[in-house]
Amino acid sequence: MTNTVPFGTGAALPLTQNQTAIWLDEMLLGQSSCYNTGGYYEIKGDLKPACFAQAIREVVAGHDAFNLFFQYDGEQQPVQVVKALPPYTLPCLDFSGEENPPVACLAWIEARFQQPFDLATPPLYDFALLRAGEGHYFWYFKVHHLAIDGWAYALFVDQLAEAYRKALGLPLENPTPTYPYCEYVAEELAYYGSAQFEADKAYWLEKFDTLPPPVREARDVQAAKARLLPVSKRGWTIPRTTYDRIEAVAQANQVSVFHFWLGILATYFYGTGGHEQICIGVPVLNRANRRQKQTIGLFTGVVPLVAKLRSGMGFAELLQQIKATLRQDYRHQRFPVQELKQSLNHLTLGERALMDLSFSYQVQNMEFPLEGTHTEITPISGDHNKMPMAIAIRDHAHVECPMMEFDFLPVYFPEWEVELMMARLETLVENVLASTEMPIDNIGMLPERERRHLVETFNDTQIGYSKIEAITQLFEAQAERSPEALAVVF
Repeated sequence: MTNTVPFGTGAALPLTQNQTAIWLDEMLLGQSSCYNTGGYYEIKGDLKPACFAQAIREVVAGHDAFNLFFQYDGEQQPVQVVKALPPYTLPCLDFSGEENPPVACLAWIEARFQQPFDLATPPLYDFALLRAGEGHYFWYFKVHHLAIDGWAYALFVDQLAEAYRKALGLPLENPTPTYPYCEYVAEELAYYGSAQFEADKAYWLEKFDTLPPPVREARDVQAAKARLLPVSKRGWTIPRTTYDRIEAVAQANQVSVFHFWLGILATYFYGTGGHEQICIGVPVLNRANRRQKQTIGLFTGVVPLVAKLRSGMGFAELLQQIKATLRQDYRHQRFPVQELKQSLNHLTLGERALMDLSFSYQVQNMEFPLEGTHTEITPISGDHNKMPMAIAIRDHAHVECPMMEFDFLPVYFPEWEVELMMARLETLVENVLASTEMPIDNIGMLPERERRHLVETFNDTQIGYSKIEAITQLFEAQAERSPEALAVVF
C-alpha cells in the first residue's frame, strides 16, 4: 500500500451534498445507530493478532477518510477537518473462558455495533479483535457512513490483507495505490457550481414534474412523524437453483439480475396496491474513474428510479423499460438526491418522502484473504431507520444461497404482512420464470396456502341444521325458545 495522504494540516473543507444530508440527519435525529455500517468477520486459522493490529494501524493511518472529524459552530456551514490521529491500538478481547465463547462474542458485537458515534469526536471507526478459542477469532468493525461506503469497505479489507501480509514479512507483488478522499471533495464542490450540475438538476426536475404516489401510507400517521423509528428485520433464503434460473432468464432478456429484481418488486406493488408508478431508491457507485474507484471514502448516492406500469404490459416489456430508464438515470447520478428533495419541497413534495422503498443488490466480493486463515463476513445494520422498507440481496462468495433481507418499519409494514410478502414474492418469481411474456395483471403471486385460505376457508359457510323439519317448523321452534325476541323489524 502506497501512502500518498498529507496529514496534519488541519485544513477545513466543506461537506459534499451526500455528506451534508447524512450530517443533517444526525443533527436532527440525535445520536443513533442509523448510519453505522459494518459487521464482523469470523476468522479461523493461524491468525497473528499482533500483525493484524499492526496492519489495521497502518491502513487507517494511510487514508484521510479515517482521519476526518466534523466541526460546527452553530452559525456557519459544517466543515470536515483532516487531522492525523495518534497511532491506533486495536482492542483485543478474550472470550475463550465463557461458557459459549462464540455466542458471547456475537452478543458483545451486536451491543457494541448499536452504540452511536459522536461526530465531533474522532475517530469515526470502531474495531476490536475477539478471541473465541484456539485459532478462532471474530474481527468486529464499524465505521460511520460519513467516512465510508460499501465499495470502500472492499478496498479497506483488500488493503488490510496486504498490510497483514507485509506485517508477516511476506512479499507484496502489486501493492494497491491509495488516493486522498479530500481530492474528490474538492472536485465535487467544483461540480456544484458547474453547467453540468444545472443540466442534471433540470433532468431530475422534469422527471418528477408529477410525483409517484407513496408505495405505502403509514398505518399510524402520528407515530410515523418520528424522525427515527425502530426497524424490524426478516430474510428470505433464495435457493441457488432458483437463482441460477433467474440469471438465465435475465440473460435471455438481455437484462441484468438487478433489473429482474426491480421488475419483480414493481410487479408486486402493482399487483397488491394498484400502483402504476413506483419510485424505488437505487444506490449508485458514483465513482467516475479508476482513481476514485481506488479511493476510500463516501461516494455513493441514490437514484430515484420510477417504474411505470400499465394493464396488459408484459413482464419482459417492463424489464426493458427499467433497463432503459436506469441507463438514462445513471448519466445524471452525480446530482445529489438531497438537492432534488429540497427543490421538490418548494414545488410539490411538501412533507412527503421522495422514496419510501429502496433496493440494493450486493454481490461485491468481500473475501478477506488473510494469510493462513479462512474468513466469512456477516454484515450488521443499525436498529433504527427512517426508510419504510429497505430491501437488499446479498450474494457474497462464501454463502451457499443468496439472501433477500428486509429492513422495515412496522408502522408502515406490519410483520405479518412482510412474512406474507416473502411468500408471495417466491410464488411471483416462479411464475415469471415460467413465462416473462405474461401480462403483469395475470401473473399470480398467491402462495398455495394463502389461496386455500381465501378460496376455501373464507367460503366454507356450511353449517349444520335439521334436514328433516320444514322451514316453518324451524321458525316455530325458535319462537318457542325465545318468545320475547324480535322476529322482524320493517
